[in-house]
Amino acid sequence: MNEFEKLIQDAELAVAKYSEHQKLEQKFAEQASLRFSDNISAFEQFYPEIAKAILAHIPSSDFRIHVTPSGHGNYVPRNANVPLYGDNPMETVHEQIEKNVKSGYYSLTNYGFGAHDDDPRIHVRYMNKLDEEIKKLNAENAAVLTELPAHFPSAMIFGVGLGYHLTELLSKHSFDYVFVCEPDFELFYASLFCTDWARMIEKINSAGQSLFIQVGVSYQDFFRFLTTISNTVGVFSFVRCFCYQHYPSVEVNELIETFFDRYIEFQLGFGFYNDAITGLSHVIHHIENKCSFYIQNHSLAKKYANIPVFVVGNGPSLDESYELLLRNKDSAIIIAAGTALNSLLKMGITPDFHVLVERTKSTYDVLIDTLPTNVYAELNLLTVDVMYPDALDLYKWCGVALKGPEAATTFVQFQSFVQHNYLMPSMPYCGPMVSNLAVSYALQFGFSDIYLIGINNGSVDKKTHSKFSIYYDPKNRYGTALTNGSNRTAEGNLGLDVKTTDLLYISKKQLEALISGVKNKYIYNVGHGAKIEGAYPLSEDMVLDQKPIYNKAEVVEQIKSDYFKSGFINFDQSMLQISFFEDMCQHIIDISSEKASTRVEASKILKRQSAYLYAHDSTAHTHLFHMLKGSMSYYHCPIITLLYRFENEELTMNYFHKFMQLWIGYLTEMKNDFRLSWNKKCEAGLVR
Repeated sequence: MNEFEKLIQDAELAVAKYSEHQKLEQKFAEQASLRFSDNISAFEQFYPEIAKAILAHIPSSDFRIHVTPSGHGNYVPRNANVPLYGDNPMETVHEQIEKNVKSGYYSLTNYGFGAHDDDPRIHVRYMNKLDEEIKKLNAENAAVLTELPAHFPSAMIFGVGLGYHLTELLSKHSFDYVFVCEPDFELFYASLFCTDWARMIEKINSAGQSLFIQVGVSYQDFFRFLTTISNTVGVFSFVRCFCYQHYPSVEVNELIETFFDRYIEFQLGFGFYNDAITGLSHVIHHIENKCSFYIQNHSLAKKYANIPVFVVGNGPSLDESYELLLRNKDSAIIIAAGTALNSLLKMGITPDFHVLVERTKSTYDVLIDTLPTNVYAELNLLTVDVMYPDALDLYKWCGVALKGPEAATTFVQFQSFVQHNYLMPSMPYCGPMVSNLAVSYALQFGFSDIYLIGINNGSVDKKTHSKFSIYYDPKNRYGTALTNGSNRTAEGNLGLDVKTTDLLYISKKQLEALISGVKNKYIYNVGHGAKIEGAYPLSEDMVLDQKPIYNKAEVVEQIKSDYFKSGFINFDQSMLQISFFEDMCQHIIDISSEKASTRVEASKILKRQSAYLYAHDSTAHTHLFHMLKGSMSYYHCPIITLLYRFENEELTMNYFHKFMQLWIGYLTEMKNDFRLSWNKKCEAGLVR
């Protein structure tokens, strides 16, 4: 064959390949059009908000799906130079899935609650019993699961790509809860032409499973979404996750980093029955005592806008603000968070408001143990509905806000709605620390210039509190529990990183969430401590001295009268719904008593209990839902984790039945206790 003949042959082959590729493109275009149409219909039925976004989306000018030699779609993402897949996307996806299934990444919490044998509360006793059974199971030294089983509780899919991996993964494995997140909306849009979303959605729905889809979101939005799910479906839904990253990108990597870095936030602060019923009892006492409850008043926002506020915590940087506070004690509203009161008084500064949040009698005991009662008689207290009632009697005046989400809060809100057709507000992001509540109050009052002083959420050295703190008193009996477990490093406010605990880290994140939700306000983070996103970092010498407030005492009194109202609601015992609570407990007991021979059957029993309980949220029985929610999480989360921890299913099921018997015992005691304890104040005090 001469050179000319070879050129002719190559040209003919090229024409044939082009013709064949044209056929592939035509076939793909026909199928893609049908898929897109079916997918739109499915999203309109099951995800109407996403459907609206799809229909409103105008693809970029260079939007194009390339057809591969295998007849599948391919796509070059924005800010990328190469397509997602090779010549055969399904082969690429198959290899990726096989690798992940055999040795994937999983969310996992190693549960162990510690023993408190001297604590007689129902919750603590049953957590001790559960802890003992978990220790026995771990002592079996059974082989752990390494390969993804046919069924697993949850899947967290980071990155949709063109969706090929979703159809293959879900054809071989099932999950009770599937979370899919794709930060690139246009990439998700392209997947609608390539993947049969409609069939996938219908299959999951028919199986009674749940599919949560987040598209075009940032990592901040993604975490807020998970927080919403944990509150409306339960943290049970993603406590044991198979985690799958489909493709690497800056945005996808941020999603994954956020999930694992902040996962601990879903494992703390469940609340539990004894806390819930104590809080309910306390708010009933507040109602009967005609306490002044916080009534939101947006019209006052501008009234106090120009008055500076110093929210003072008891962190080590408080010492460097000593002179600043002395110079400005008559020029700003001063709000003392918790034990910062004692430190400020030692400095010679009397705060305008003291803030407390803890419901236990120990809080009251510490108050009378550390200062003469006549000191409190000259102070104003800002607190929440679950606060120990006797503590309020110590103060000149007390304002009570709803804490939420709590049994106490939802009970009061329902009463206010029934009696006044008004839903009383709860303080946003007011936990887990008393400083969170103090900042929340300051923002709700309408102040626009707020200085955070001594709110460190960590330390640059081993010092954890102000030198004026009661924790450094030679006779200290109050402990420094919050300094234990400083296993995190957080970016510093003024350049020096800080060591912090999980609880303090959550406090920082809650402050950031609170600040992100306000506009036209300036929050200044003063001194060394953890950086708070949204707050302006200042050293103590950068804070400008303020002009004295004209008749400051009058301003304080006006704030009290503007935002709080005494005797707003009346207590109606019938609204407690005691018999209904007993019925709820019994129904969950009945489900828990059903037999299960496999872990799939066991997980369905747990899911049915959770679904039944969460069906009572946002109803007239919401306060009863909150009575049980935390306790269920404390039992369900370790149980679902241990169900899918070990290879030996027989061993696992043996312990599952033991766990269920403990849970039934716990439910039985709660059922019997509610009628007896709804009006009992906390009895556990300070051990002297």
